[in-house]
Amino acid sequence: MIKNRLYFFDNLKFILITLVVIGHFLGLYLNSEYARGNFIFIYSFHMPLFVFVTGFFAKKIVSADTNTRLNKIISFFIIYLLYKVILFFMFNYIYHEEYIFNTFTEFEAPWYLFACIMWMIITNVFKNVKPRYLFIFSFLCFLFMGYDSNIIDQFCLSRVFIFYPFYLLGYYMTLENVNKTLDILHKKRIYFVISILFLLSVYFAFIICADNLYFLRPLFTGRNPFAYINFPFDFLCTGALFRLLWFIYLSLIS
Repeated sequence: MIKNRLYFFDNLKFILITLVVIGHFLGLYLNSEYARGNFIFIYSFHMPLFVFVTGFFAKKIVSADTNTRLNKIISFFIIYLLYKVILFFMFNYIYHEEYIFNTFTEFEAPWYLFACIMWMIITNVFKNVKPRYLFIFSFLCFLFMGYDSNIIDQFCLSRVFIFYPFYLLGYYMTLENVNKTLDILHKKRIYFVISILFLLSVYFAFIICADNLYFLRPLFTGRNPFAYINFPFDFLCTGALFRLLWFIYLSLIS
């Protein structure tokens, strides 16, 4: 029997994976202002959206029985370790760059697999907490996590907590909500046109102001403490303010 597929999410995942590849390719040419503009534009939204999609499809895992959930966590952890082993040999013996194998510390691509494990565990532990309270807590972590410079790559904690609100938004989003939104865009084309025009405006703003906006790169990674980011001005809540502006920006383009 062929299961019904969610073609919208199939297409969305394809686009996001393509953007990841393009983003990494552009990372080789950041001496070009045009490349920097495209790079920072992609990184401004593609990872939060990826995490949102991950949360949307995590419902069955989080609500599954203990054995099913444990098997999924173990499978993710095994893939995570294999990925780290591949990177260890690739960096040390092919690129001749140092890559220290530390089971619970990661800054390269495998961080996402470990973060998925953490998100599944956290969401399961707090699944009986009212959604609004859990989201408020996650949002406060999103805003203020960068003030502690010791929280970076160990257990991927910085990225786990900074991207967790987007995971929760996906987790709490129902298929009915998604279909309603798509129906509105299909029936009222003006909303679709406005969305496309707004997205194009944002894109060209990043291209034109690439040099001025490139300081946001470490903010968008979710990995860097605020002390590592060269904000254009500095006062007590600068980091939290820019995180808040980032969240508002993501809300507008999504």
